[in-house]
Amino acid sequence: MSYRLFTFSLFLFCIICISNIFAQDEISSNNDEKTLNKNGGLARIMSMGEILFIEDPHDMLNNAAYGATYDNLIWGDIGSTKTNWGDDGKSQYFGANFRLNKNFTLGAILSRNDLISEMTILTVDPFYAEADSAVLHYLPNNNTEIFGSFTTGNLAFGLGISYLTAGKELTYANEPEGNEERTFSQIGFNAGVILNMDSFGKVEAAASLLFPHLKMTKSTEIGELKQTIIKMDFRAFINLQKHIKFVPVLNFLLASGSNDYTDKINSQYSYNSDLNSQQQMLLGLGVQYEKDNYLLSGGPSLMLAKETEHAESGSNYADAENTVSAILWNFGAEVYCTNWLTARLGYKTITGSVTMQEPLNNKKVNERSFTTYGDNDGFTLGLGLHFGTFAIDATVNDDVLRQGLNNIGGGHGTLGFVSVSFAF
Repeated sequence: MSYRLFTFSLFLFCIICISNIFAQDEISSNNDEKTLNKNGGLARIMSMGEILFIEDPHDMLNNAAYGATYDNLIWGDIGSTKTNWGDDGKSQYFGANFRLNKNFTLGAILSRNDLISEMTILTVDPFYAEADSAVLHYLPNNNTEIFGSFTTGNLAFGLGISYLTAGKELTYANEPEGNEERTFSQIGFNAGVILNMDSFGKVEAAASLLFPHLKMTKSTEIGELKQTIIKMDFRAFINLQKHIKFVPVLNFLLASGSNDYTDKINSQYSYNSDLNSQQQMLLGLGVQYEKDNYLLSGGPSLMLAKETEHAESGSNYADAENTVSAILWNFGAEVYCTNWLTARLGYKTITGSVTMQEPLNNKKVNERSFTTYGDNDGFTLGLGLHFGTFAIDATVNDDVLRQGLNNIGGGHGTLGFVSVSFAF
């Protein structure tokens, strides 16, 4: 980002802060209403540099226990532009969460296969979508999750379950031996807990299990791809001072599976092999500062990822490993300017090292390594618009700042990714 853009962004941010000073009385009288709004979503997180160290309604996708925090809420992502001036968007999902009584909440989330998120039980077959498309001739879509939470004292438990099924069946009356059935199914489970420890702060943990299953059945052959994905998430908000919290984050992901083929006529062509296995880890160390109508947060994270391509049993090839190690920096700022407007600013960078291997026929591998960077490193901007308990949160195209007076009657898009929420 250029120096001029940085200067103009800083100038705009200062103007917003000055307007905030004159709105303090109005905001203070609406603090309770601001809390009730519970607004947010992926647009808010993206606006703040894809921040890892804040709480948001989007957390319900990863930890069902957050249903106790964001009760009586309808929310979702309208997403980003899918077609120019079309009536749809990319990466949309819809959720609703209701409080049944003092202790219980119950909610549901509907999502699509273009959901932008870390792996959750709403993700549609995150590693083998190409195989699904090849077998079914389309991608499975429209995942559904039902989740609930139970609160007792300072402890909240959550449990979610998702299920998706799709299929294709071909039946031939004159050639029944050619009949075939192709099916995809996926079931996922999420369990989470949030513990509030008064003066110490808050600790949360979540575990997710996802089981994609693709099967093709013919009269003469059967093919199956089965996978198990395990994800563990830990995060804490530890009070250091009245307005400052230390926020450590730790995430693990493991994925493995099998590719089985049975030839009913010639068994010599049958085989059992392992799918590529995945290992991912992220360790983040963040700080959060919150006072009055300001929220500042950020810090570094270490990410390690490895994909192993397993050689066939008995072959003369070695396993091939592709690895990535990266340092992520995420910073975000949020200012409640008035009771109807929130301004957001973020910055993110990724610098990583990639190593890729190519197996040879003598159990050796060729290897190459290179440095990689994030696709969209730099500043992010966003706005939150509040209309009572209804809110629209959106990223802002930073070209808006460059356009100046051309924004009046100009033909460029102002908003990028959009989230909506309604509290009641």
